[in-house]
Amino acid sequence: MKRMLYHLYDNFPAGIEIVHKQKGKYYKKNNIGFLFFEEKNIDDDHITKCRLEFDDNTIRIRRNGTIILDQRYTTKKNVDGYIKTPYGELISTVKTHCYNLEECENKFRINLDYDLTVQKERVGNYKLSIYFKKEDMS
Repeated sequence: MKRMLYHLYDNFPAGIEIVHKQKGKYYKKNNIGFLFFEEKNIDDDHITKCRLEFDDNTIRIRRNGTIILDQRYTTKKNVDGYIKTPYGELISTVKTHCYNLEECENKFRINLDYDLTVQKERVGNYKLSIYFKKEDMS
């Protein structure tokens, strides 16, 4: 596995931008990229374990913490996923308008533009950018 520096830019509908900078682990198997990292909750000390699986056509984001999320994003398709909270499980659906994976020798960039619906109620349009680069391994 390679160590990666991960930057997540999450643009919420109200124009709020959240930036996370984390170190993680990356590897590739059967032309699918896997990125593992942990996020510390801003409000408390809870840790959320994150796993991204991606290729040229699809990205799957899985988060496991106080809230559990499993969602796939494929351009021009409505794809169901789920969000598990302490209060129950919710069905989430995303319609991905744009998924772009840029892969260079030592860095990657993933851009997503999607509409999110939870329990058949539209929540909003979201833009997510993920940037990560390999660190030198000695």
